[in-house]
Amino acid sequence: MRRLLLVLLAVSIVGTARASAQTAPTAPVVPTAPAVPAPSAAQPAVRMPPPGTAPVIRNLQLRFQPVDESLIDPQTYLYYIQTQPSRSSDGVWVPYDEAAEQKLRDDFRRLWGTNFLDNLSVEVIDEPYENGVVGKRVIFNMEERPRVKIVDYTGSSKVERTKIDEKMKELGVALRLDSFLDEGAMRRVKSIIQELLG
Repeated sequence: MRRLLLVLLAVSIVGTARASAQTAPTAPVVPTAPAVPAPSAAQPAVRMPPPGTAPVIRNLQLRFQPVDESLIDPQTYLYYIQTQPSRSSDGVWVPYDEAAEQKLRDDFRRLWGTNFLDNLSVEVIDEPYENGVVGKRVIFNMEERPRVKIVDYTGSSKVERTKIDEKMKELGVALRLDSFLDEGAMRRVKSIIQELLG
């Protein structure tokens, strides 16, 4: 009986060894390159200006400082910008030349004339196309003027707010909520309060 158990144990060990020897080793997983979809009508190829074309305006960008958010609808700013970028989908390539630079200077003057901004600069960066044609990215860096969020007359506890409002109305001075901060109007309000306190 003891011999039979040893033989069965030996057969079991040998059978397991043979079975593991017959199992094919697993091959390492080799990452394959992702399949590249064939161009279709839904995915038009990126159009580029013809090789040898002079520099073109590739795109325009509005960048707001200090955070890239505008209190005014960006379409308002685009209304004042007459420089147009190239339209690659239509095959229209707007040259970046002296006339384009003059148009950018005029855009600068129009934007500055809105009085919406405390700071404004125009930056032009080269962004070449794959075929070597120089594309120009035009960036309008803008810092908007602060806006009035709260109107509070600190230090005027001796004078009623209604008297301040009446005097401001009488002199044609206004501080409206969500209007641009006007340093001149603030100085006039300060002098009105000092006059009423006196």
